[in-house]
Amino acid sequence: MQLVKRVFLIIEHLARQHEGSGFQELARDLALPPPSLSRLLRALCEAGIVTKDEQTGRYKPGERLATLVQQLGGERKPEDQLIPVVEGVATRTQCSAAYFELIPGSLVLLAKADVPDSFRYIDRYACSPHVLQHAFGRTILAFQPAHLRESWIAAFQRDPDDGFHAILKNVRNQGYYAGIDGCNRLLWRLVIPTGRCGIMGPGALGITSLDRHPPAAQVSDWLNILRGARQLIERIFASGIAVRELPQDPHCDDKPFFDNQENDKELNS
Repeated sequence: MQLVKRVFLIIEHLARQHEGSGFQELARDLALPPPSLSRLLRALCEAGIVTKDEQTGRYKPGERLATLVQQLGGERKPEDQLIPVVEGVATRTQCSAAYFELIPGSLVLLAKADVPDSFRYIDRYACSPHVLQHAFGRTILAFQPAHLRESWIAAFQRDPDDGFHAILKNVRNQGYYAGIDGCNRLLWRLVIPTGRCGIMGPGALGITSLDRHPPAAQVSDWLNILRGARQLIERIFASGIAVRELPQDPHCDDKPFFDNQENDKELNS
């Protein structure tokens, strides 16, 4: 029985760590004796349930486990499958995290994970100017084709100024939004678009920090965590429900993060 419990603990832990875990991390977090952990990991790898990245030495769920999870998921709602991913982002960044999708008339919160003593997301954002001011809405709009972007802006019944279009261009050029939120200037947000959209419309994944000027190195780490989570979200959408591709933008490739102090100025100029 103890062996089964230990195997389950390993699988459960790895399922929550989308970038994988090293041996020392697993031994520490699960409080397992290294010799026992080593034997269990070797057996799980041989069975295809767990895989080891030979370059980084980190362990991740294997293809066999991913297939089993997908089969067991059955008729689960896609938004339910997003929750563990978003929770993982919140745990790793220690910032409240969320996934939004945009539909005509509103920006919809599909999954969220709040951290203690920090910002807490509400369950739904209404239409009107808020969609165009909100960092998640701006990120989504930035990656739409020009004609579609303008039609969506018109649907929200607002004629934005040149500064608004400059913000979208800046987001599109660097591939993500990083800066003070347009809805609440006490909040700093880091948001990336998802490469696929599947439930209602195009989406975005991001975090909210009460620190308005987080260190550039910290933001770079957060960005890497979000990119790893985005891969899982795209896998969820690709696994069954109706999926549409977001347009590929030549400036949308992953880039190293540059000084977010300057980026903050650009976003709010």
